[in-house]
Amino acid sequence: MPYLGKLPTSGAFQKLDAISTVNDQAAYTMQIGGVNFSPESANNMLVTVNGILQSPTTNYTINGSTITFTSALVTGDVINSIIILGDVLNVGTPSDATVTNAKTNFVSTSSAAGLSIKGDGTTDGTVQLNCSQNSHGVKIASPAHSAGQGYTIKLPTENIAADKIMKVASITGSGTSAVGQLSFVDTPSAGLQYLATSGTISSGTSAVDFNSSILTTTYGAYVFIFEAVFDSVSSGSNGIVARLSADNGSTIPSSGYRTCNFRLNEGGSSDYRSQGTIAELRLSRSGVFQGNAAGEGLYGKMSLYDPTTSSMQTRMEYQFVTIADRNTGNGDESLTYVTGASAQSEPLATNFIRFFPNSGTFEGGVIRCYGIVDS
Repeated sequence: MPYLGKLPTSGAFQKLDAISTVNDQAAYTMQIGGVNFSPESANNMLVTVNGILQSPTTNYTINGSTITFTSALVTGDVINSIIILGDVLNVGTPSDATVTNAKTNFVSTSSAAGLSIKGDGTTDGTVQLNCSQNSHGVKIASPAHSAGQGYTIKLPTENIAADKIMKVASITGSGTSAVGQLSFVDTPSAGLQYLATSGTISSGTSAVDFNSSILTTTYGAYVFIFEAVFDSVSSGSNGIVARLSADNGSTIPSSGYRTCNFRLNEGGSSDYRSQGTIAELRLSRSGVFQGNAAGEGLYGKMSLYDPTTSSMQTRMEYQFVTIADRNTGNGDESLTYVTGASAQSEPLATNFIRFFPNSGTFEGGVIRCYGIVDS
């Protein structure tokens, strides 16, 4: 049937592969590029045999990818061509960059998103934002299928501004389907600021240092957290000690320190020690028998005050706890607690601290450093 007006130029028009006739055979397989093809119906096909256009359903029928002619073809018959006019509402595959913004007007409803990026059964749905040259881009991916999440995140209602961060301001609903409203808020201006970590201390480590990139004038005080720090010594009075440096570790004085601390053991024994002008800052020494195996090390914290201030002695206070199974005199798994303070003997600005065992080497554990932000 001829068209009124302009002939359509889209509709998934395709020409099928050539078909060779076989004498006295009526049924043939239709293919495109060697792959079986099933037209939507016989009525959107132009089939020409021996130069004559065939009538759908009268001269031929289709079933899936098989076309069957009413009369079997014989030697000498030629299937000139089979043209597919396209499927109903099929506009074919758009060329690259031909779909404009105006054509992508996705509408959201109360029950469905305007646009869904699907996974393929293995990979989570992902949106990629490319650079101007489309040579690379960053991706936003959904949580894994196993998480079972279906929550909604709403962007902030406030104007965007420098030095703001986003937080979840409110939530409606609950669980995996909760709706979270984000808000721009000021960056926290006070509290503990994580600065550095030793990482998991390797066996045979002689010392752990925190240098001038950590101890700066930005912070007036620091907190060091010790987790499961233990040494290699199997007997004797052990513990952690420290030394300070004013030139980022180029020289590390081995004199001019003061210490006083108190130790208490669950067996009832206790002692204290007070020493001045000694070789190191003695943190957990003085009879603190931490174990020499994972799980028996020292746990605790140390506060370091005003290390970069030259008008006063750098000072510190600390608390440690350990459960050790050796040299306590109170049987296995004996709890020991120590608290104390140490300081320089004379005022001196410092920017480096070294922690090391009283004897032997560190065998494990972690030391973390935080700065205290005033405002």
